[in-house]
Amino acid sequence: MAVKSYYDVLGISKDADKATIKQAYRKLASKYHPDTTKDEDGEAKFKEVGEAYEVLKDSDKRATYDQFGTIGSRSRQSREQEQWHTTGNIDLDELMRRFHEMNQGNPDPTYSSGGRMSVQKVQIPVDAMFAGGQVSFRYTTQRGDDRFLSFIQHIATTMLEPDTKVGTRVEIPNIPNMIFVLIPSGNERCAIQGIDIIVPFDVNALAAAAGHKCKISHPNGRLYDVSIPKGTKNGMALRLPKMGLHHVNGAIGNLIGVVNYVVPELSAEEQEALKKLLKEA
Repeated sequence: MAVKSYYDVLGISKDADKATIKQAYRKLASKYHPDTTKDEDGEAKFKEVGEAYEVLKDSDKRATYDQFGTIGSRSRQSREQEQWHTTGNIDLDELMRRFHEMNQGNPDPTYSSGGRMSVQKVQIPVDAMFAGGQVSFRYTTQRGDDRFLSFIQHIATTMLEPDTKVGTRVEIPNIPNMIFVLIPSGNERCAIQGIDIIVPFDVNALAAAAGHKCKISHPNGRLYDVSIPKGTKNGMALRLPKMGLHHVNGAIGNLIGVVNYVVPELSAEEQEALKKLLKEA
């Protein structure tokens, strides 16, 4: 079953203004309110309507939703930027496999923005978006008509400023009638989900049991200290708020570290000490 968009939930069009959104919400909230509704699924629909309104009434959240089709979960009150938050367990191998598959090739076709001008999303390596400088990317053009339509891939080159934002629009003088929207792609060291950056990092499996300090590598080239809470499990995701990518609409993503256990090599004496400790435990 297809997932309804927030616009479908409220029964409005994508270009609806704030007054229309509020009016649609009030009407449906009244209809499905748990205290008055006779609909068997009223409570679920009431929550669904509330969730849709919470996103669409906020200009920044709405812009992010329109761009990526989703809004990441957020804490009610952002804590200090250096503090990590546990967000659950992740199958690291499966996660990286899925995102690398998503990052292959050109993710989006060209779409018309009116007249002769066309707009196309193109992928830029995430580390290049942070570093800036000259980058190359693939884009697609169409040739022929509906009966004999073909797609041709090209390579374009442009210069980026450091810390280029997601959704930045670029025009290249020698490529007329096209606007390119820059979208980040992951690499072998990290994956991208919207404006969040997902980075696996190694943790000593034994030290994790008692709490541990290690470093995580960010695509911006810096290393950040991470305090691992005692008892942290393999595959657990830890979130560093507002350390992800910046979007042109003002939204800021998170850096999400995924714990990857590394079993250390122990000397004979250390092995005996560990066996004794486990036996006593």
